[in-house]
Amino acid sequence: PGIDLVAGGDGSTDTFGHGTAVAAVIAARQVPGSGLVGVAPAARIVPVRVYASDDRDAGPTAARTAAGIEWASQQPGVKVIVVPLTTESDEVVLRDAVNAATARGVLVVAAAGNATGSQAPTVQFPAGYPEALSVTALDLSGQAPVGGVHVEVAAPGQQVLAVAGLSDC
Repeated sequence: PGIDLVAGGDGSTDTFGHGTAVAAVIAARQVPGSGLVGVAPAARIVPVRVYASDDRDAGPTAARTAAGIEWASQQPGVKVIVVPLTTESDEVVLRDAVNAATARGVLVVAAAGNATGSQAPTVQFPAGYPEALSVTALDLSGQAPVGGVHVEVAAPGQQVLAVAGLSDC
């Protein structure tokens, strides 16, 4: 069980599927007949829902993301928090949540951004904080659409086998 900071509940509802796809890349267990196995299949996922749509009331906010990081970092057994969403704003509440989590010994892994094509990459948060491990996805040609000094790790990110088929994570 986790938490839903948008609508209440245990965080098991994912209206976009992005969080579920990322969770599968991390912790999917082998099922006969499926080629999908996560990179850490023994991991336990604690879902934290911080947005439900792009509208004003349920869209992503730094404050709700920070609350999710803070809540997750206080849960027994949580060692890694994955934040697959970004903001261009360096918000004090978000920085403080990342600092508090790392002070508790929890690794915060965050997406470096989602720029594509000719979009100029900018530092995204929480990946831009030195305490977070910043990751970017490689496209099919092995190029990282997001680069820069805040990127620390890159891995395949297009047409990745996920729970709902192929996904760009």
